[in-house]
Amino acid sequence: MIGSPSAPVEAPSRSLEIATPAVLRQLLRDTPDPGPLAVPMHSRAGRLTVVGADQYAMLTRTYRQMYWVAPAAIAYPSVITHVRLGTQLLAAPGPARARRILGASLAETAMLAGRMAFFDLDRPHDAQDHYLVAYRAANEAADTLLAAAVLAHTAFIPAFDAAPTAAADILDFARKTATRDAPTVMRAWFDAVQSEFESLRGTPERGLHLLDRAEDLLCHPDNTPTPPWLDFFDASRLWGFRGRAELTARRMDQAQSSLNDALQNLPPNGDKQRAVMYADLAEAAFQAGEVDEACGRLFQSIDMLRVHWYSMGMDRVRDTRKQLEPYKNSVAVRQLDEALASFSELAPTDETGFVALPSAEDQRADRRDDRR
Repeated sequence: MIGSPSAPVEAPSRSLEIATPAVLRQLLRDTPDPGPLAVPMHSRAGRLTVVGADQYAMLTRTYRQMYWVAPAAIAYPSVITHVRLGTQLLAAPGPARARRILGASLAETAMLAGRMAFFDLDRPHDAQDHYLVAYRAANEAADTLLAAAVLAHTAFIPAFDAAPTAAADILDFARKTATRDAPTVMRAWFDAVQSEFESLRGTPERGLHLLDRAEDLLCHPDNTPTPPWLDFFDASRLWGFRGRAELTARRMDQAQSSLNDALQNLPPNGDKQRAVMYADLAEAAFQAGEVDEACGRLFQSIDMLRVHWYSMGMDRVRDTRKQLEPYKNSVAVRQLDEALASFSELAPTDETGFVALPSAEDQRADRRDDRR
């Protein structure tokens, strides 16, 4: 158990040995030194309190909201710092209620760090480490829904690494972990995630059947409350999943209709998803022989990415650009290439891989320049 007052925290691989299927143990077999998780700090750090856990949870809610509006490359180091704080606090002894509150908040924060690493920043190995911390913390909090969400996110790693069987096994374990108490929106999300995996493995028709079931679930919600951290899926995102599956199935007209419906219904903070959907619409336009329209859609995607960098969005842009190669000498494609060439993917990073923040001397120099 994390933070047991009588012994150092168990190494991640041991707890996974009991709690997860073989495929997940294989995925997370090369566990790095967990750092603060393994340090028995309680002898010098005092006790965890309910008030302290509540304050940590309040900051977690702020990071949850900030994810949609702050550049991921800038926010990511702060989220990781919050994860480290949570692991250190959880290593201290404290009442069961405080540990549940803190464990759930730490799990959510670490899951957020994993999402940022995987989807925003293209750092799957870092995402894997974050999800491991999140899964252990969710177990500490006895929060099966949060543990299931972490597992489902973890399944994206093998899915995008050409390991569909591993992804399917992990997602199946996530469904079983959630149990029947999962709200309808979560069960619909599981189906949508599985549909994405079916598209990746070239079986989009199976994915479309899953999306039919997901849509039926969203149309007939139950009274089970949706966890506040499940803010990354709704009907508009479902239509985005459907548009992608239809695109893979070469149902171009249906894909365009689904993607346009998704765009019209995305919340104002959905620019990352807009970037993906514009790129998918670009591919649909290209398949219909509309090169100029395809380039126009890619420009729209790039406009979104300039404000909110999203690695998944840029991957879609690049994939569609490759298909435009036969038209590389056209005016529209040349202009697109110029835009891509001038595009700065991420803020400068230092040797740690985090955003390179200006030094104190740099800040003083900037102030001197401003006064001139």
